[in-house]
Amino acid sequence: MSHNACTAVYAFEGTAALAARPARRLTLVEGGLGRRHGAPVRRAGELDARQLGLALVAGVAVVAAIVLGSILSDLVISSSRARALEGVATTTVTVSEGDSLWGIAAERPVDGVETADLVRWIADANSLDDASLRPGQSLVVPARG
Repeated sequence: MSHNACTAVYAFEGTAALAARPARRLTLVEGGLGRRHGAPVRRAGELDARQLGLALVAGVAVVAAIVLGSILSDLVISSSRARALEGVATTTVTVSEGDSLWGIAAERPVDGVETADLVRWIADANSLDDASLRPGQSLVVPARG
């Protein structure tokens, strides 16, 4: 079994690397972006009126698409929650001392519905103006599954 090895050896004279090189300098040329043939010259990155208008229209379109997407997703989510609560079996409970609307809703979860939405549903179903409950009050709530 034979192995061939290739090695490249670069030879430099040791003093060549130490030779002085002229320093690179930047030169400022004033007036380089001035007028050419009477017309103003745009700088790199500047937009003309047409480009600015297009950028503005594109920005408004992107914002409108995001807002519309948010509204549509909220509608889809709320309609799916409404469908989940549409056919839910109900029962009546009597409020005890220390009960809260949130606590009652948390004890009776409905698949696909968050507790906050269930609290709103219970409040709507019982025509409650606020979340305060009185002991002895009867509430229509989802039946335990």
